[in-house]
Amino acid sequence: MRNFGFCDKWIRWMKACISLTSVSVLVNGAPTEEFQPQKGLRQGDPFLPFLFIIAAEGLNLLLARAKVHGLFRGAIICSNDVSVSHLQFADDTIIFCKGDNEDILNIKRVLRWANPRKQSTWNPVVQKVKKKLSSWKRKLLSYVGRLTVIKAVLGNLPIYFLSLFRMPKSVVKALDKLQSSFLWGGNVNKRKMHLVKWKEITKSKSQGGLGVRDLGEVNECLLLKWWRRIKVGNGGRIRFWQDKWLNNRDLQVQFPRLYSLSTEKEETLQQISAKKNNLGLWQLKFRRQLFVWEIEELQILMDLLETSTLVTSDNVDSCS
Repeated sequence: MRNFGFCDKWIRWMKACISLTSVSVLVNGAPTEEFQPQKGLRQGDPFLPFLFIIAAEGLNLLLARAKVHGLFRGAIICSNDVSVSHLQFADDTIIFCKGDNEDILNIKRVLRWANPRKQSTWNPVVQKVKKKLSSWKRKLLSYVGRLTVIKAVLGNLPIYFLSLFRMPKSVVKALDKLQSSFLWGGNVNKRKMHLVKWKEITKSKSQGGLGVRDLGEVNECLLLKWWRRIKVGNGGRIRFWQDKWLNNRDLQVQFPRLYSLSTEKEETLQQISAKKNNLGLWQLKFRRQLFVWEIEELQILMDLLETSTLVTSDNVDSCS
């Protein structure tokens, strides 16, 4: 409720309605002593629909945002390729996705309100690598075999997820540690001497390395796919929200909530870029203060803007 802008006083009232209520049960027509429910609201409580609407709206916004970012596609219906990601009726929700592990995992992250900046969000990825690089497999393989397994495991990572979110350095370090331990024979209790630095191993074979991909660099390269199509010059011809200048999609579609709140819908990239502060940070303006979940969406947009092509005063905008 705080994310939707409810004040603390109102939230305390709502908690009091839930936690301080007492009920009585009729037994043979006679009421029993009152007691407090321990499992939330009773069925049919008149207060329940209001709380459900708040929760359902939050889920609706999360699923819509996940679909915009391509975490799952939904179902295509009709000849006009209408995409339906989910349906809600009363207290029932149907989510449409492909029947593969990647879509299921992304939907689970949405339902958990996952934050890609938190290390806990990436735990399934770390555990997947840890499971595949188990110590008993290493004992049966030569160094060449271990390298082959490492490369195969890296190829099975959720690449599309890496292309959307920046992986925390702590996660990259944890995955590198798992790979190096698998290669050189170490474990949690005993660390063997590493004959070569991991940084050298991740170099290409032509540079004297072993060709193992550096996950941090892979993540950065996948994020660079958003730089394409429109060649940014001085930004005078590009409408910031409505043109496909950043990731081959206009920002009003990718961030519909922020666009609806913006007071700069018709301004160009040049005009908005000129408003950067002394530190070079973008200063977008909205008609009201953003809620917490909207601030998180704004941060995702800011991360994309930080990796965008710089606006130059010398060249005009063009299409490639």
